[in-house]
Order: sequence, then structure tokens, then C-alpha cells
Amino acid sequence: MKYAFFIIVLVGFVAVQAQSKVYIGFKAGGQLATAYMDHTITTKFITTDFITGYNGGALVKIFTKKRDALINPGLQTGLFFDQKGWGQVFPDTDPEVPKYRVKLSYIQLPMEAIINFGRGKTKTFVTLGWYLEYLVNVSKSDYPTDAQRQQLEDRGIDFYTYRSDRDRKLGYGLRVSAGGQKDFSFGSIHLDVFGTFNIGSVLDHQDFKTGIPDLSNLYTAGFSIGYLIPFGKLDY
Repeated sequence: MKYAFFIIVLVGFVAVQAQSKVYIGFKAGGQLATAYMDHTITTKFITTDFITGYNGGALVKIFTKKRDALINPGLQTGLFFDQKGWGQVFPDTDPEVPKYRVKLSYIQLPMEAIINFGRGKTKTFVTLGWYLEYLVNVSKSDYPTDAQRQQLEDRGIDFYTYRSDRDRKLGYGLRVSAGGQKDFSFGSIHLDVFGTFNIGSVLDHQDFKTGIPDLSNLYTAGFSIGYLIPFGKLDY
């Protein structure tokens, strides 16, 4: 990942030399995350729920110096720490089984097309793109116990969790965001809201006969606030 950060800095330097304006800095924020769990062939009784997570890391924006239209396209990338996962709730259990949580922490490399609106120091923007990510840490609840799992099975409630010896570490998906940015004498303040969706399943079902959900897609909704240092200038 250190090579990816070096590439980001190198791209920013080249862009400045190519008569572009580049913003380099960092951002951080919070998010809600959950998962869509299902099986193509068999019916699964899994009630997923949201968990909280956070995100943060290096952010780079690149824009052309001039524009002839109402919008200015550009590129947004970075290198982030992204924490997401899912919760599972167990209805109609007696005694009640507490909510189960899986937190998965990734190093994420996004690549997004960005469209900048407005003129002057205050601009709004939207982005659309994809991301690659690699799992670096897994945190899970200690329950349900064997007795609780038996109770869930007796009630027809399915339970699956992430297993490091079986499931996927590499992920990829789509990312969309919208927000605003304002330039000050000391730099630029960035604010956005975003959503992500993992196209690839996080669980490796191996074979339909295992009963493991072959659809296990993570998705998030969140916000971030950032500080950016500009290099170069825009003619609008």
C-alpha cells in the first residue's frame, strides 16, 4: 500500500506540471454499514442490521485548469482505512440472543470521476466510480454460544459469520458521493456524503450444497470531512 500512496503523490505532481489544479490532503468520517445476505436456491432466514464504522485517509482531486462548459470534470482518488461489516438480530428467541456484529477493516483504493459545479471559492461536486480494497482486520462478537446456535437452528433461524480461513479478503465495488468544497487562505475544506456497494460477495460459498449464502454484499452510507492543500490554480 505504500507504493499506492507514492503513485498518488506522483500523479498529483505530474498533474500540476500539466496545467491542472490538484488538491491533496486527508479526510475522515463515520458511516453505517450492513450486508445483503441470501441464497439463490434455498430460502435463508437472516435478519441483518446496521452497525457503525468509520473511514479516513489521504484524498487527491485533480481538475483541468480551464473549462468551456458549465461543469468541470476531474479525477478523485486516495488511500483510505474503511471499517464496515454487518449486524444480525435474532427475533423470537427466549432467552433473547443479543445482536451479533462483524466488523471488517479494509485498506481501500477508490478511483472516481468527479464533476465540479460552480465558480469562485465555493463549489459543489458529484462523483461516481469504483474501488478496490483489501481486508486487514476482523472483529466479531463472541456469541452466539453453541447452546444459542442450537436454539436458532431449532427456530429455523440461519446464522453465518466471516471466517478468515474460508472467506474473501479482496473486495471491489461501486462508490458514489456528493458534497461541497470551499477554498480559504489556509487551504480547502471538503464535505461529502457517500454510498458504497460491494459487487463481490464477502463470504465464499464454495458450492451451493454448503448452504452458505452465495449473495453476501456489503454496503455503506456515510459522510466525511476533509482538509486539502491546493496546488496550481483554476481559471474560473
